[in-house]
Amino acid sequence: MAEKDTSRDATAAARCLKGVSVEERQLVADARAGSREAAARLFEQHWDGAWQTAYRVTGRRGLADDIAQDAFITALTRLNSFRGESAFGTWLFRIVVNRALTVLRAEAPQATLEDLPGEASDDLTSSTNHRELVAAVTRLPLDRRLAVVLRYWLECSPAEIADLLGSPLGTINSRLARGLAELRLALEVSDVQRC
Repeated sequence: MAEKDTSRDATAAARCLKGVSVEERQLVADARAGSREAAARLFEQHWDGAWQTAYRVTGRRGLADDIAQDAFITALTRLNSFRGESAFGTWLFRIVVNRALTVLRAEAPQATLEDLPGEASDDLTSSTNHRELVAAVTRLPLDRRLAVVLRYWLECSPAEIADLLGSPLGTINSRLARGLAELRLALEVSDVQRC
């Protein structure tokens, strides 16, 4: 078995928060007891992932700021309802995704993604530039866009996406397959139009 890249694993774990550390359990307990320091540490540990999730779902920086901030306030004020069956970050990301979906459903669709920090997976970016990929992802229907963003930008597994969205695993796999097929088609059309 090949040796794993631990820095990449740490990044993926920080994004999808596959496990719950003893330190995180203690921070949650302390924050529940009113510790501002513990709440600040939870914020520091999870802000980037919450913001990136909101940004990649909405495509707008200002809106991502608002959604991530609102989600954190909600999470911290409702910390007593957090059962601890998943990582705090997983619970928070679910709040972020739900807020983002609520906002997007209430608005007219907008395809104005700014430059994304980071790159998508190699299989999606090898034949096209980043801006074309982002534009193509933005044009996907919301359910497929969300699945693709969570899978390929935030590196969540299909099972984690199913858990985050409260959807069956088969549905997530279908959305991923259909989303990728639509992306490939859109990017092929884009390549042909440039010729």
